[in-house]
Amino acid sequence: MNTSPYISKFLIIDDEPDILEIIEAFLKKELVSCLACTDIKSAEQILMNNDITAVFCDINMPQGSGLELLKKLRSKGISTPFTFISAYETKENFISAMQLGAFDFVVKPFGPQELAEIAFRMLEFGKTKKLIEDSISNINFGLQELVALQKYFPKLSQCRAHNYIKRNSLSHSEENEENKQAEENVLSLRNPSLEDS
Repeated sequence: MNTSPYISKFLIIDDEPDILEIIEAFLKKELVSCLACTDIKSAEQILMNNDITAVFCDINMPQGSGLELLKKLRSKGISTPFTFISAYETKENFISAMQLGAFDFVVKPFGPQELAEIAFRMLEFGKTKKLIEDSISNINFGLQELVALQKYFPKLSQCRAHNYIKRNSLSHSEENEENKQAEENVLSLRNPSLEDS
């Protein structure tokens, strides 16, 4: 499944060890790195401190709801794709998951083919999302450079203007001095007595 050099890392969240083992074994077979945990608090820490490509998450767990975890993460700007897995296919859970931006919803028990298809789609989605985020980051960096240059160029222009004015002021002073000297020379030629006096 993971045929590109893109490094993917899945997180599996479920309080049932058997489910964790099944999904983890499948993903590792497909050469995908994975982390696993059995509670919401640990999952939140992992998601906050790791670059996770995608998540398989149970909805109902003893220490909290997967839906609440997703809601909290979205409020913090974390857009990692989530696929919920649950033994209870209720309309309320499905609607809540979709409203929070869940990637998919799988009902237990599920087969390897279904899991493979969802994992592959989440992987492709994660790669595309990362490419977009990197592009936006590069654009933002370029904009920051442009803003910095815009701040720099007026200062440069001011320096050039100052030097130009100063240079021209000196030129005018020198020109005036030369004109004054020329006038005195003309007067002395017209009135030789001025020099004698």
